[in-house]
Amino acid sequence: MSSNDYSKLLRSYNWTGEINSRLPTTYVVADGDGFYTLRYSFFQNYSDHEISPDYDESDPEFKILESGFVIQPLSQTQESLVNTFLSGPFTEFDVFFGSVANVKFEQGGLSDSHITIGNLDISYAGFQNNAHGGGYAYNWAPSSSYPEGRYGDIWFNQDMDTDQNGQPDWESGDATVGSKVYLTVLHELAHAMGLADISSTSLKGTYMDSHKYSIMTSTYAPGMEFTPGGLQLLDIAALQAIYGVNTETRKEDTVYDIYGGAFASAKQHGAFLYTIWDGGGIDTIDVSGFSSLGFGAEIDLREGRFSSIGLDRYF
Repeated sequence: MSSNDYSKLLRSYNWTGEINSRLPTTYVVADGDGFYTLRYSFFQNYSDHEISPDYDESDPEFKILESGFVIQPLSQTQESLVNTFLSGPFTEFDVFFGSVANVKFEQGGLSDSHITIGNLDISYAGFQNNAHGGGYAYNWAPSSSYPEGRYGDIWFNQDMDTDQNGQPDWESGDATVGSKVYLTVLHELAHAMGLADISSTSLKGTYMDSHKYSIMTSTYAPGMEFTPGGLQLLDIAALQAIYGVNTETRKEDTVYDIYGGAFASAKQHGAFLYTIWDGGGIDTIDVSGFSSLGFGAEIDLREGRFSSIGLDRYF
């Protein structure tokens, strides 16, 4: 692993231009404290599409609506997860966008939002007719046939059925930390923030093409059939390159353990996949809660290495 592998996750254009190219007209300027503020909003009905300045009747999104499709407003699960990842309320050990990088979020209106989020059905080409797929986030380049203003817009597949039980996941599926529903929302938001799929980069098929390194892949970490609880190593480095490094997060002395929430998990055997981002202080990784359960731990703080805590410590 090299120190700049994260750069392979960066889309060619982003909101700031701190690395790679800045969007020509919809870019964001940092405030006096060096933080960028992005606004987001939700498509909730047909009339919302008429308000948005970046879509018109010739677009595939409108054509689906005109074909008789009844748009389903974002479910409570969807909105709750989006808000959790962007605007909070946050918990002490979250590893989301605003906790690792100098970026803030505000919920705004359709006419002035940077990121707009809605639902479409399985007929939308962006889902590639995959009933189990979760969403599509617009990218942009000068050669794009659609407006720059769509960069970062997200369309979720309201028919997503990852457990293939015939019921859409957004209402009936598991949306807890480590679930596919949870990761789908976090993954699509990461696209909106400027990250690419690993499958579209030279990292595809390498040892870094797994959740051990990034949420921008569908490949589980070895031996762990669940998803991370937050952003992973490559994601954090890439976002910090775009927005700057947030050193305010957990800058005091912090204890990471099973009790405080960092390593808490509802998965079998308490399994978890978590990357620590810490702004400073004298910190402690306390694994006594695991050893009291008879589980082992291997703490390795060397560059490029991983620690393993729990039932199978040899990760």
